[in-house]
Amino acid sequence: MKSRGLLLYHGLPLLVLVFPFLWFYLVGSKRMLEGEGGIVENATVLFLLIAIGFCIAGLSKARRSGLGSMVKGWLLVLILGAAYFALEEISYGQHQQPALDHAAEAAAPGLGQTRDAKTDCNQ
Repeated sequence: MKSRGLLLYHGLPLLVLVFPFLWFYLVGSKRMLEGEGGIVENATVLFLLIAIGFCIAGLSKARRSGLGSMVKGWLLVLILGAAYFALEEISYGQHQQPALDHAAEAAAPGLGQTRDAKTDCNQ
């Protein structure tokens, strides 16, 4: 049990600090480290999703143990806040926009042309 606590409280924070440097050494690309699709951006989302999971587990335990509504309310606020920041980090799915545009063009071939024609009229 002591080794588990040592890993949890010392190993994971150390990994969080060292991993970006290790990634940069192995991959060698600053864009892959810091860019919109980089490891820092994706790791932030991962940690926020883990936090959401812990808050949901805490909310479930709070309901079973009969804790006050104030604790449940704060856990709900934490879940909503972490979800907001996670969605902001992934730009609400806009990283996949070129793939979605291609899929939309395949589904409705004239959709992209209509948008371009409207843009041309406004210029």
